[in-house]
Parts: sequence; C-alpha cells; structure tokens
Amino acid sequence: MRQIIFVDIDGVLLSGAAWATLPRNSELQRRASVSGYAQHEVSAQAGFDPIAIAMLNRLAERAAAELVISSIWRYSVGSVDTRTKLIAEGIREELFHVDFACPLASPANKRRDILTWLRKHGNPDYVILDDEVIYGMNQVLCDPVAGFGVREYRDAATALGFQDHVMSAKR
Repeated sequence: MRQIIFVDIDGVLLSGAAWATLPRNSELQRRASVSGYAQHEVSAQAGFDPIAIAMLNRLAERAAAELVISSIWRYSVGSVDTRTKLIAEGIREELFHVDFACPLASPANKRRDILTWLRKHGNPDYVILDDEVIYGMNQVLCDPVAGFGVREYRDAATALGFQDHVMSAKR
C-alpha cells in the first residue's frame, strides 16, 4: 500500500508570497477588485508557487507516495476542476491516487473528509500538508504566507519515513 500526501492549496501551494510576488497574481487581484469576482473565482485563475509545486512533485516521487486533494477547493471549484488546475500548475498527473480527492460532506469538515478517505482505503500511512491545524492528524503545518517550503518538505519527508540529502540543512 502506497503512502498518501493530502494536499491543501491556499496557504500551501498558493501562498501569500505567491499572491504578492507573481506578476500574474498581482494583475488578477487588480482586475478582481474592479470587477468584483468571488474569491474562489479569483483563486481558480491564480498562479501557484512554482517552487512549492516542484517540491511537492519531488516529495511524492521520493516517498513513493500518491497525492489526494483535501483542499476546500473541492467544495468551491469542484474536485475534478481542482485536479485539472493542479496539473496545469505543474503537479504531475501520475502522482495522483486513482481516488484523487477526499469525499464531500455537508457541512464541510476537512478532518472528517480525510478520515473517511483513509478508512475507505485501508488506513494507509499519510501526511497532511495544510496551513490550518487539523487536530489529531499526522500533519505538516505550513505558514500561509510562506507556503510549502524546504522546512515543510523536510518535515513531510521525515513523516513519510525518508531523508532527502539534497534538501538537508547540511550538505
């Protein structure tokens, strides 16, 4: 059974830094403030942090893990469109689990959604990448401004049972 990486988007792959520094996002924010787009419509068009995307691909590959979407985008954008967006932003399609998104429940509850997914799939080893605390879970907490960075990569690698010497503090 392969390990699982549950992936959040806002604050992880679409960090405050990505919003502030990527030209595409600055222009999108400017247009959105004029036209009054809903936040989920704006986010769905935003560019994700390319370094965070590359590190997530590396993490999944090195850990022999599969990705599952746990982001609330499943509710606002939809699971299939969220996966399509992640692939368009650089996540490698083959890294996704065949059941690539947590189930949707009402009301939205990320912890419950993840636990439901885990039970359905035999409780594999996992790590959650999120900027919100999900109590009682194996999680790497990301700073929402910085997003998924080298520290979070190392913590996730440790949680998944490997070390990546290229990403270590001492080389």
